[in-house]
Amino acid sequence: SGSEMDVPSTIALTAPGQPHVTVALATMQAKAVALLDSSLFLQPSGPTAVRPGASEKLLWAISGVDRAREYDFSMSGYRLQHGQSTRPYTSARKVSGEALLPVASSRQRFRGACKSDSAGSPCSFESTFTFGKGFSLGDQVVIRLSWTSGGIAHEMYSPLFEVGSGRRLSAQSSDSVGLAPARRLWSQAAWDARVDRHAEGCSRRDLRFKVGAGMLLRGKVDSI
Repeated sequence: SGSEMDVPSTIALTAPGQPHVTVALATMQAKAVALLDSSLFLQPSGPTAVRPGASEKLLWAISGVDRAREYDFSMSGYRLQHGQSTRPYTSARKVSGEALLPVASSRQRFRGACKSDSAGSPCSFESTFTFGKGFSLGDQVVIRLSWTSGGIAHEMYSPLFEVGSGRRLSAQSSDSVGLAPARRLWSQAAWDARVDRHAEGCSRRDLRFKVGAGMLLRGKVDSI
């Protein structure tokens, strides 16, 4: 249909530690959908700090949702492992080379149907996640949300939570979550002067741009 596209792919599987040695080829059929038809977290929409023991509201939508059906969801915390080799965690998910490890006793469950506030908004699910036993000050955590639909197991990960003061993190104030601090290379006056020097060229509007789009797919092979 107009809002989705099937994307066939062939993936080369390489030997451990030998990225240039192909041991098998895997074929995959992916389905690309419009943003409002995709599975995504609506809240939180970015990094968030929470207090130990606090409950945080989660709001999400899933692709191909059946509005008349109740879904069973599992929510589990995964801690980002810092400061040491991730070699022992070869089967764990990685973020920039650092492992995501499950937080013991953090699994929580939710069952319910989606709800929509208006005709144009996605039909979404709402629950809370409690950062209780197993979480410590300074932990950087994502929530793994999993469910089953059409006989297929699905999962997605939330934005980052930092267990700490309980204030919302921002790109300007959260060096601790790896976001670049804001910096300004030009004063406003210097920037305006630089633009003025190119005013004649800018007024011709003779630039032509070609814009493309791509996507990143990540999968997990359990066995071959």
